[in-house]
Amino acid sequence: MAEIATEQIAERGLTDRIAVQSDDLLTEDLPAGHDAILLSGVLHDWDPQTGRTMLRKSEEAWS
Repeated sequence: MAEIATEQIAERGLTDRIAVQSDDLLTEDLPAGHDAILLSGVLHDWDPQTGRTMLRKSEEAWS
């Protein structure tokens, strides 16, 4: 998925404004310093507890 997003961003000339990073939300902490974290097509695949863990990790990356 990250490869497709990277290609689409490059085709639109937005590489200076948008960075794509692929991480494992279940085993890694997200790096800080981002303006947005896109979880599109992710949360619905997991049980509520795991979804809350992903959202918590996202929130922590913004703190």
